[in-house]
Amino acid sequence: MTLDRNATTQFRTQSGGGMEAACRTEIVRHHEVIQRWINGKVSRTASDFAAFADAHTPDFTLIEPSGTTLTRVRVFAAVKDAYGADPDLEISITDVTLVTATDTAIVATYKEHHHHPDGPTQSRHATVVFIPSAETMRWRHLHETRIVNA
Repeated sequence: MTLDRNATTQFRTQSGGGMEAACRTEIVRHHEVIQRWINGKVSRTASDFAAFADAHTPDFTLIEPSGTTLTRVRVFAAVKDAYGADPDLEISITDVTLVTATDTAIVATYKEHHHHPDGPTQSRHATVVFIPSAETMRWRHLHETRIVNA
C-alpha cells in the first residue's frame, strides 16, 4: 500500500481541531452507524451497509474481548447478521485519547459503552489503529477489552 507522506498533516488540517478531535469524530461516527444498523433504523441495503464496511481497510482485524481474532470477512458477517437485533441498544463513546500519529498510522484509545433500558451497561476499552489518507481515516485494527464493573 502506498500512502501520501503528507496524509496525516492534510487530514489534521481538514479535520480542524487536531488529530485527537479527528479520531473522536471518526470513532463516534462509526459507532453511530453501527448503532443504527443494530437498531434496524436504516435500510438493510448494500449502500447502508457500506457506511460501515467502507470505513475498514481490506486487511482489517478485530481482537474481541474474549481474545478471538476476527478477520474483516468474519466481522462483516457478524455485523450483517446483527441487523435489527437490538432496537433499544444505545452506544456511547468516552475518553478518546490519541496515542500516536505518523504519516502511515494513527493509534487511539477509547471507551465504548452499550446501554440497554432493561439491563446493565456493558463497557469495553478499545485501541484502534487507523490508516490515514488526505480525506479520512480507515480502520485497520481494533482490540477490545471488557471493562468489569463499569
